[in-house]
Amino acid sequence: MNRKTVYQMKNKIGVICLFFLAGVSFAQQDAQYSQYMFNSLVLNPAYAGSRESISIVALHRNQWVGIPGAPKTNTLSVHTPLKNQKLGIGFHILTDEIGPKSTAGVLGSFAYRIKLKSGKLAFGIRAGVYSYRFKWNEIDYKDATDIYNSSSQAQKIVSTYDFGMYYYTNSYYIGGAISHLDEDNYTASNGFSGATASLSRHFIGTVGKAFRFSDAVTFKPSMVIKTVKNAPGSVDLNASFLFSGNFWFGLGIRSNNGLVFNFEINPTRKLRLGYAYDYQMNKLKTVSNGSHELFIGFDLDITKDKTLSPRYF
Repeated sequence: MNRKTVYQMKNKIGVICLFFLAGVSFAQQDAQYSQYMFNSLVLNPAYAGSRESISIVALHRNQWVGIPGAPKTNTLSVHTPLKNQKLGIGFHILTDEIGPKSTAGVLGSFAYRIKLKSGKLAFGIRAGVYSYRFKWNEIDYKDATDIYNSSSQAQKIVSTYDFGMYYYTNSYYIGGAISHLDEDNYTASNGFSGATASLSRHFIGTVGKAFRFSDAVTFKPSMVIKTVKNAPGSVDLNASFLFSGNFWFGLGIRSNNGLVFNFEINPTRKLRLGYAYDYQMNKLKTVSNGSHELFIGFDLDITKDKTLSPRYF
C-alpha cells in the first residue's frame, strides 16, 4: 500500500475510524501508478514538453478489486513544448475515490529546458488545487443511533506547489521531484468531532534506460522511488521489452510485495494503448483480486525536427 499521510487528531474518539475509512491517506493526489513510465507528467512537472509533441494521456486505475470502497483513480494529462523550444507547459486533472472520501484536482506545469551534451536538462514547477470531500453518510454503522452517525458532508480546497528536475536523452532519463512544498492542511468535521490533516512533502525519483538490442527488440528497465516523512518509502522496479517497435511487455516488482504485469500496444506512431495488472503477494491477496490499470495516449507532432520513433519515454 503506497498511500501515506500523517494525521493529528483533535478528537480521537470515533474520528479515527471515520478517517481510516476515508482513506488513511490524505495525499490521494499521490496515487500509485503501475504505468508510471508512460504517465510521467503526474510525477514530475519538469517532464512537460519532453516528448516534443502535444502529448495526451488518459488513465484509469481500479485498485484492490473486491474490497468495498477500494481506491479508484482517473487522470487526464496534456503537455507540449512551446514555439520557444526551451519551454514546455502541461496540465493534468484527476479524480480519486477511496471509501467515503473523494478528491478532484487541477494542476498546471511549466518547464524550462536547457540543451546539455546529448540531452536536455529541465527544471519544472507546478501549482494546483485539490478539492477534498468526505461523505459521512456513506459510512455504515452497526448502531444507527450512534452519536457519530452523521449525514453531513465536509469539503475543503487546498493548494499544492511542486518542483522537479529531469534530464533525458534518446536512450535514458533520470529525474527527481518534490511535491506539496507548502504542506497545506485543513480541518474536517462530521458535525460532532474534527480532525486536522496535513499534506506532507513527497520525494519521487525516477530513472530509466533503453537498450536497443536490434531493430526488433529493445530492453527498457526503469525504477521509481517514493519517500515521505513518517512513513516507509517504496521502490518500483520494472523491466520492459519492446518488440518490433509496436508492442511493449513488462514485469515489475513493488517493495510492498506486489508483482506488476505491463502491456502496451502502439497501433500507430501516434497512438498508444496500455494495460497493467497488479498481483498482490501480501495479505491483501486473500480479499482482493488485484488491481487493474488502463491508459490511452496520443502524440501529435508539432515540430519538423526528426525525433526518435518510437519514443521510449
